[in-house]
Amino acid sequence: MLLIGNSQDMVYSESSKEWNPEQDKIKTEPKGIRSSLRKRFAGSNNQYSLTGNAPIAISVNPSMPPPRGKRAFLCGVTYKKQKYELKGSIQDFKNMRDLLVEQFSFPVESILVLAEEEPYMPPTKKNIEDAFRWLMKGLQFGDSLVFYFSGHGRRQREFNGDEKDGFDETICPVDYERNGMILDNDINKAIVGPLTRGVKLHAIVDSCHSGTILDLPYVYNINTGKWDDNRPPSGANKATSGGKAICFSACEDYQQAADTSAYSPEKEMTGAMTCTLIKAIKEALSNNQRITYHGILDSIHESLKQPQKLGCFRSGISRVFNRKILQDPMLSSSEVFSISTEGCGMLSQVPIGAQSLRCPSCYRATQAQSDYNGYPQPGVNGNFNILPRAYAPNPGYVAQYRPYLPPNTNNIVYQVQPQLRPPAAHGCKRAVLCGINYKGLQQSLSGSINDVLCMRNLLVERFKFPNSSILLLTEEEDYNHIPTKKNIRAALRWLVQGCQSGDSLVFHYSGHGSQVKDIDGDEVDGYDEAILPLDYQVEGRILDDEINATIVRPLPKGAKLHAIIDTCFSGTLLDLPNVCKINRQGYFKWESHIIPNAAYKGTSGGRAISISACDDHQNSGDTTAFTGTATGALTYSFVQTLKQGPRLTYGHLLMVMHERIGDARQGVGLNSNESHLSQEPLLSCSEKFDIHSKRLSI
Repeated sequence: MLLIGNSQDMVYSESSKEWNPEQDKIKTEPKGIRSSLRKRFAGSNNQYSLTGNAPIAISVNPSMPPPRGKRAFLCGVTYKKQKYELKGSIQDFKNMRDLLVEQFSFPVESILVLAEEEPYMPPTKKNIEDAFRWLMKGLQFGDSLVFYFSGHGRRQREFNGDEKDGFDETICPVDYERNGMILDNDINKAIVGPLTRGVKLHAIVDSCHSGTILDLPYVYNINTGKWDDNRPPSGANKATSGGKAICFSACEDYQQAADTSAYSPEKEMTGAMTCTLIKAIKEALSNNQRITYHGILDSIHESLKQPQKLGCFRSGISRVFNRKILQDPMLSSSEVFSISTEGCGMLSQVPIGAQSLRCPSCYRATQAQSDYNGYPQPGVNGNFNILPRAYAPNPGYVAQYRPYLPPNTNNIVYQVQPQLRPPAAHGCKRAVLCGINYKGLQQSLSGSINDVLCMRNLLVERFKFPNSSILLLTEEEDYNHIPTKKNIRAALRWLVQGCQSGDSLVFHYSGHGSQVKDIDGDEVDGYDEAILPLDYQVEGRILDDEINATIVRPLPKGAKLHAIIDTCFSGTLLDLPNVCKINRQGYFKWESHIIPNAAYKGTSGGRAISISACDDHQNSGDTTAFTGTATGALTYSFVQTLKQGPRLTYGHLLMVMHERIGDARQGVGLNSNESHLSQEPLLSCSEKFDIHSKRLSI
């Protein structure tokens, strides 16, 4: 959500394709993304108030079945103490809650609220997912549901071919930096697919890039007065199980939504769409008018223009937005209907069938007929006799998940996307090589895939690894081998599966790295290190705690693991208990990273060795300084050193890599990002040893 205001307003200008609230957290070398995490919520309860000023302790337990009839899930996220804090989200959900209670007779005990202020439950990713499940529990004919979200929204490159524009839309929980965002596919699966016959869902989403946030099959085009077909090109089923889903979105998928005081009579910060939508409904109710979807949509669009005509924005805002808020609220639905004749009563379940019940402000009957755009028209009871709710997938298409099927669809069955299936381990050597360029994202890299290919050649030619025992994860591989969080996790599990004495394992990673605040007290510096999968913006990071638990602790006696980690903040990415650093005198010295009473981070008898690109507080370089072709500084120096010296000790390897990177730093032809390539490669291990006498053997 964009921040806009009259007096003390905040502005962030985002691109037309993707808003990235982390772009200022990139260090000068483009491989590092440092993030911050708000203090963990503790002791919050799930009581909330009837009005903003008079809290009433009413407990709503998401683990219990919700009441019958009307129920709502409201979520307002302000991202307190984070970089892009919002001002209006809390007021938005309070206004929406009051509207539901006062105008539409929603019982207070049927409204579940997630917000950062007491006494509400915090809007974490897990809590939001739990709230979705609560909202859909025990659905029965006649139930009316509401989902409301006010907060940040983003776009993410999609990987399964179900978006016409190539981007998935997301909402951002308060902990999105650590645990990732919630994808439109997941929202559709959680609250659209399960809707059974006779159940209606209204979603109001006030965030940037929210046009198709529920992935509903039909989007109303206000310019043509017709429904556009938004069904995915892949053929995936995004329909309901017989119910009806309708979504009001703050803007189109490529647009921004405003957080502003321009529309509030009290000059309170609110979401522009939320404020104007509530105003439209209240005005219609006060005038005893029948509320139609077209009336609401038309009123919102008209209201958004008023402050712009009056020149309510200060000069800085005007220069950025050309005196306009460039957001066009949208309406989408699981089925086609006449928005001019069907009264929504906003959220009631009263069927509206004929012209006699139309709102006086509706378009003429001829206009109402065009709303259907050639799709089946309603019967006398206001319901469609034939609805295009289900359709067969394209030939050969593999769906990402098994969708909910509406009744009477001839039992269409979709093939489920298989899990990652790495090749069988060959002999006693196996490797996982992961390189991510983040193509299409703002902080893309150039050399990570090159790093992986160089590392594969080294393992095959120098260390005699069979090709069939090497698993590559890059963006250039097939869908099952794209370096998503799910696929990386599966590959790490495969790497150590069935590991025995004598096995030699390799894990190589080249991509972005970050740090997040440690919450379990097992880090010397108070930060966890992490790697960033290709879909980290949605699914979140993979922390060092998880990497250690997956590939370090299971190592049996006699097995060895070498990890080569080419990313920022990578010094202790495997959380190994012993770290070998170079001191000011130029000597390598072991340091203990064992914390009393913390979880055990060693192996089950084997040996784990990690060679990292830099210390935990440093950045690593994606550079052309060595050959003119983009590579990671650590990977290039590691590969070239081993190719030239067949029987090196670990100490000699570290020293030569330090020298190579130092020479590149002082060399000619470095660009501004590379000119301070100040990384210092680091060695860590599950046990101490003499690095100057022990030879490297993979």
